[in-house]
Amino acid sequence: MPTETTSAEVIDAFRRRLWERDNPPPLRNDAASVQQRLVEALRPLLPGSLTKRLARAARICYAFLGQGRWTSQALTTLVGGHRVSTNRTLDILLEADVLQRPAQGRSAYYELTPEGEALLLSVLAPAPAG
Repeated sequence: MPTETTSAEVIDAFRRRLWERDNPPPLRNDAASVQQRLVEALRPLLPGSLTKRLARAARICYAFLGQGRWTSQALTTLVGGHRVSTNRTLDILLEADVLQRPAQGRSAYYELTPEGEALLLSVLAPAPAG
């Protein structure tokens, strides 16, 4: 048998809904959360990419949080998978202007472009004030 709700209960429920809408949970900066947000941020930049390739691209981008330059071999080791798959993903990130590969000697190093840096910053939770 349904119970009658009081006006106060209806108003409280409405207030809770508005508060939850206007105060989403804070973003987390753990690896899995950041990489998932990177997948979503990369999706429009890499149209037609499969979920697996988007996940690999997110892991590659995530690596640049800890180090500014990477070789394709080091990235392949870090993100796992095959060298060919990593190189194809790197090519796609180059085409999307997320990464650049400046000429430096015999080794090819990858770095974030300013657009890539902005992409990474956009998915990170703000640093706590103080």
